[in-house]
Amino acid sequence: MLDLLATQADRRLIRRPGSYLQHMERFERRPRQFLGTKNPLLRMGRAWKKGYLKWRGRMQLLGLERERRGAP
Repeated sequence: MLDLLATQADRRLIRRPGSYLQHMERFERRPRQFLGTKNPLLRMGRAWKKGYLKWRGRMQLLGLERERRGAP
């Protein structure tokens, strides 16, 4: 069961199954690779991009509504 979970965590294809022991060895060698980032600049960049995409989608919807009503 642990081998299947390790394969899923590694996001590998079924053709190349990993093992739990290999997964743990990688963790022991590079534990930081398994952690998320605390860098505020990266977080802010992601939040800005998400906000921009929401704004752009809203503007597209408003444009479609105007076209449907026939307004300029």
